[in-house]
Amino acid sequence: MARSEADLNSQPAELKLFFDVGPDTDDDEMERLGYSLRADLRDLDVDIVEPTATRAIPEDARAAEALLLGAAIVRLGRTSEAFSSLLRTLRSWLGNHADRRVRIELDGDVLELTGASDAERERLVNVWIDRHGRA
Repeated sequence: MARSEADLNSQPAELKLFFDVGPDTDDDEMERLGYSLRADLRDLDVDIVEPTATRAIPEDARAAEALLLGAAIVRLGRTSEAFSSLLRTLRSWLGNHADRRVRIELDGDVLELTGASDAERERLVNVWIDRHGRA
């Protein structure tokens, strides 16, 4: 049975995040980056941040291209403000690091942020927030 829009709005959003730092990062650096990012996420107005299995590979990723830092489940309110805060934090983490990638899944919708230009990332983020965020 499909949930109505009203049901979705009253429930927190549960996002699956996958963090990729590229194949040339050693285990110690991946652990440091993962801890730092999860700490930044916990500083946001989110209900919970749960780490999941590290080095998990999304189903559609090729093993040769995906050496993932890890994954987390983040629960937050379904508002544009909450999504914007989360995505600003993730974009900051990506910075100018061409090898880093963040994959966000929500209700079957996927947003993948990579080394795209700032303007392109901004456009993709705004479209995604418009689909999921409520005023």
